[in-house]
Formats: sequence, structure tokens, C-alpha cells
Amino acid sequence: MRIREVHLKSYKRFADLHITDIPETARLVILIGPNGSGKSTIFDAFLLRAHAAQGNYQVSPNDLEYYERSPDQRRKNSSTHKLASRVDVQFHDDSLSEDRMQKAFYIRTAYRHEADFRITSIQRPPAESSSRRFRRITDSDQAVSENYSKMSLNLLADIRNAQNKDKHVSALLDESEGDLRRSMRRLFLDPALEMQDLAESGEGTFRFAKGAAQDFQYVNLSGGEKAAFDIILDLFVKRKEFGDAIYCVDEPELHLATAL
Repeated sequence: MRIREVHLKSYKRFADLHITDIPETARLVILIGPNGSGKSTIFDAFLLRAHAAQGNYQVSPNDLEYYERSPDQRRKNSSTHKLASRVDVQFHDDSLSEDRMQKAFYIRTAYRHEADFRITSIQRPPAESSSRRFRRITDSDQAVSENYSKMSLNLLADIRNAQNKDKHVSALLDESEGDLRRSMRRLFLDPALEMQDLAESGEGTFRFAKGAAQDFQYVNLSGGEKAAFDIILDLFVKRKEFGDAIYCVDEPELHLATAL
């Protein structure tokens, strides 16, 4: 899926914004500008458009104050669809149905920091496309602990799957987590940061190895390592549900070294 153009009409800070001529061959689009220039607002518009595709989504009174600073405007635009009608996104693909629009965007806010977590019981979270972690681009967006639960449940389902009865657990682990570990080896060098097997952790959190250091927990990662691990883990876990989505990461360089 590729965006061709974006039009925001009377949406938050923008009176009439047109972004056009995005080539279909573009794989990476970077928004650059000073603080307060409206970069995050564009992602916020995508998020509202995806929310509007959910039939049961309603804008709350607090949301109206967020989208409309004027009380008069809040009275005129009191519904999700009235607000979302100001957001027009055209794709190089054919026009999307509302069902496909729910999964057209996968968005991370800039408030991603999750310093530590311990999972004592696991329940399967709802599908991200039908119940998102946040409503606005200014909301907290902690995903590491949720993704830990999803990976644990997926591994348990693989182990219990009758089609895998002849496979060793180590082979199932490589199938479920191998791509993630290989990506981490490419990103974290000298020495590499390795995620250890979920099946052996038992503490309700991730464990890692780095050089001579073994079996240390997520809380012991540096701020930059946590920031990078969060993003790559989330992409890895969500790639099935959002296989054809446009991924938007607000302030991707937060806590990250430029080279990484």
C-alpha cells in the first residue's frame, strides 16, 4: 500500500494542507521540520481516519476539545465522521473499503518509553486494528509488555498445534522468533544484543545476552537499547495483522543513536 496524496482541510493547525506527488516507488518518507510545524498532526489525521473506519468508534468530549479549540466549532463537528471527513488520503492502489482502511495505517506515538514490566498472568489482547492502544498521537504508547504477552501466547499455540507434534521446541522457537533475533544481530553490533528464549525466561519479562553478560532482564537495557528493541519488536509482532499497512513512527530518532 502506498500513499499518493494527503489533503487536510480545517484540521487542527492546518487550514488547507496538500501533500502531493508522492511516488509509488517510495519506500520511506521522512517528515522534517521544526517543533510545532505539524508533523505529528499528519499522523494524528491518519489515526483518526483509521478510527473512523471502525463502526463503533465515537469521539469523546475530551477529544472534541483536542481537535477543536473553539466551543462553536465543537458544537458544529460533534461526530467522528464529521471530523474524519476533513482527512482525505489517496492511495496508488484502488480506493479502500472501510474494512481495509482500519488496517491501512499502523502508528506509533512519540511516548513509547516502557522502563520495566513484569507479566504475572497472560490474556490475549484484542486485535490492534479493532481496539488500538491509544486514541490520539499525544497519548502514551507502551507496547513492549503487550507484545511479550502476544509472543508467549503465539509460542504456546505453536507448541500445542498438532501439526507441530514432530518438531522440537528449539525449531518452533526459531520459526517464531528467529527473524527478530537475526534483525537484532544486524542492528546491535560489537557486541551484539541477543534476545534469549521466551520459553526459558519464567520471570514475565524479556531476558538478554550481550557479550560476556548473560541472562539479564529488560530493565537492565540502556534507554537507547529499549527504544530500538521496542520498535523492531513491535514491527515483528504486528507484521501479520498489518502486512500491507503504512507504518508511521513519530520521532523515530527518540533515544536512538543516529547511525542506528
